[in-house]
Amino acid sequence: MRFFDAYFNNFQHRLKVLQMFPKEVQKAYILYKEGKLIGDYPGDGNGWFMLDPDTTVKFSLNNSDFPPLAGAIPSIIDLDQAQELDRKKTMQQLLKIVI
Repeated sequence: MRFFDAYFNNFQHRLKVLQMFPKEVQKAYILYKEGKLIGDYPGDGNGWFMLDPDTTVKFSLNNSDFPPLAGAIPSIIDLDQAQELDRKKTMQQLLKIVI
């Protein structure tokens, strides 16, 4: 759960990223922030949350536990917002042509 705090400093941005994850991860993050997340073993203070192995998949590249495409999430959000702005600009230009 510390991953979200470490890599997404902006609170609003962090909320957008969290909303892309399953509800169980969102609930675990809230428990983590409240200090109520139960660790995997006594003394576990790292903020790990055990996912259901029947519904999860992990891809490990170069022996790293960092999610391979996690860094792309903010760029995808920004791209979506930029495309929406581009659509609005195009519509305004078309409206000018019609007028």
